[in-house]
Amino acid sequence: MLAHLEDLRASQRRIITAADTARRSIERDLHDGAQQRLLVVLYELRLARADPAVHGEEAAALDRLIGAAQQSLVDLRELAHGIFPTILEESGLEAALWTLADQASTVIQIDAMPDRRLPAAIEQAAYLVVTETLATAPSAGLTVHASAPGDVLVLQLDGPQAAPTQYLLDRIGAADGTLTYHDGTLHAEIPCG
Repeated sequence: MLAHLEDLRASQRRIITAADTARRSIERDLHDGAQQRLLVVLYELRLARADPAVHGEEAAALDRLIGAAQQSLVDLRELAHGIFPTILEESGLEAALWTLADQASTVIQIDAMPDRRLPAAIEQAAYLVVTETLATAPSAGLTVHASAPGDVLVLQLDGPQAAPTQYLLDRIGAADGTLTYHDGTLHAEIPCG
């Protein structure tokens, strides 16, 4: 029975790893493919608009197209960043959360962070706890406190207005962690070993 349980846990971890790899690939494809093609279109539109022979309705139409292309580029960058932020992989959880706080419409206060990098899977799980909580349980503000005493990441979010989703419970459970919610506080403990 214990061997079967361990097989199930290993299977969960492989599924999570595969999902994270797919997210990374999608983010890279959006950045290297669609975003680059959109930049080329925007460049061509600006060249056409700079032509001295373009006036009146043609100029107005090009201005609208340039505006739409610029907005599409912003939307695409936000989408790609939300799928799997590169900064999480490159600089870690703290940098990714500060970037999220700078861009979020909800006020996010970063209270404390571990003083060291944690395994990538643990940082990804913690980041997802914050982003999923923001997406599914919006609040007036969110305070994030994280510490890593010993071999456990302790993550506490103060301010969410709803319990965690089943996706988050499964994600943290797959990492042998726990996730609880009580009176506007979400508490996660994720082993780092």
